[in-house]
Order: sequence, then C-alpha cells, then structure tokens
Amino acid sequence: MNTSHRNPRCRAPLAFSAFALGALAFGCASHSKLLNNDKTVSEEEVRAAGAATADPALGAPLVHILEHHADYDTSIVVAALVAVGDRKDASAVGAIDALRTHPSEEVRWHCVLALKQIGDDAARKALAAFASDESAIIREEASENS
Repeated sequence: MNTSHRNPRCRAPLAFSAFALGALAFGCASHSKLLNNDKTVSEEEVRAAGAATADPALGAPLVHILEHHADYDTSIVVAALVAVGDRKDASAVGAIDALRTHPSEEVRWHCVLALKQIGDDAARKALAAFASDESAIIREEASENS
C-alpha cells in the first residue's frame, strides 16, 4: 500500500498529545520542586505556578520563596511576586510587605505590582508603605490607583 499520499495533518493530534503530555510532566515536576521548597526551581517553573491558580497548594511554596528571598536568585523572587500577583494570593501580603527594604529596585517594583493585583485591604495598606520608597518610579506606581 502506498502511503505517500497521506495527509501529514493526520499526525497532528499525536504530535499535540505528545506535547501536552510533556507539558503535563513538566508541570508536575515544577510543582514537586515548589512543594518541596527545592532551591533549584527555575524562573519558568515558578511562573507556571502562578498560572496554576486552581491549585491552592502552590500558594505556600511561593510565599516561602518570598520569605526566604536571600536563598534565591533575584529572578526567582521576581517570578514568585508575579505568580502571587497572578493568583491574587492575599496570604502573601505580609511576605511582600517585608520586601519593602529589599536592595533590588526590580523586586520592590514587582512587590508594588503584586499588591495592586491582590487588591484587598491588607494589600492596599502595604502598598501605601511603598509610596515612600527611595525610588521615584516605585513611589509613583505605589501612589497610582490600580
């Protein structure tokens, strides 16, 4: 039987399925690293946790990264701030507020953005404290309405 005439799109569902399974395996590995507070977690893995808003178990490991920020690269801390903001995780407000004096302007900037996304009363109170930051750009962002 000559198969040279077969439509190559027939293989697309298999290719997609293989991709989906790979992404699923990647997600599970990412979650495992986060849940175990593994310091080798990557920026992409932390950001993926932010997208997994339906999984409440991922909130605590993200807050752990913020609370132990000195143990992680700045890019991981920033990714955790993006993730808790995306998740609108009010349990992270205390950890975000504690980063108010972080030496990295980028970290403090992302603190402000995360607090604006969370948006509850505690987040607004913490946001007000960022309005006196040494950086004009952070003061301005913290003072703007979300």
